[in-house]
Amino acid sequence: MQGFYINLPMGAVVAAIVLVSHVPDRTTKSAIKGNAISILHSLDLPGFCLFAPTAIMFLLALEWGGTKYAWNSAIVIGLFCGSAGNLVVFLVWEAKRGDTAMIPLSMIKQRIVWSACLTMAMFFGCLMTTVYYLAVYFQAVKGVTPTLSGVYLLPGILSQMVLAIVSGIGGKILGPLSHNS
Repeated sequence: MQGFYINLPMGAVVAAIVLVSHVPDRTTKSAIKGNAISILHSLDLPGFCLFAPTAIMFLLALEWGGTKYAWNSAIVIGLFCGSAGNLVVFLVWEAKRGDTAMIPLSMIKQRIVWSACLTMAMFFGCLMTTVYYLAVYFQAVKGVTPTLSGVYLLPGILSQMVLAIVSGIGGKILGPLSHNS
């Protein structure tokens, strides 16, 4: 429980910055047209109702496999098979829905979209693995407390925060770097 309180000061600083910052409204009021039923119809709720269980079953199989249940147990195999079957149904639904789908397949066919998604998946997979296992390393190998492990992680976290702000400012100063504008 002690390790939780290390987050409070940083959270207070972030909350203060958010409260005094002005975030401009990018949507115009005329962008939302139609009544509530037409807006709900445009959201592709059936697609979401197919995608959410697919992701949940897959993540549960990964979470439970080897820890709560054996990898060859009926529950883990059933979760993987259910997730794969539901993914097929979701993809068929998305193809039927076309460009109004939750994840339009025509968009995914563009090389810049799928390569950017793949790059970000690899980047964040590496980042999350490093953050998770580095804390475990400090505690298990170095034998420090969870609080001190958090303190050891601070230089990496603070440098990421500072460089995120610097890159945001740099992006605003430089503007879009596309050649077709």
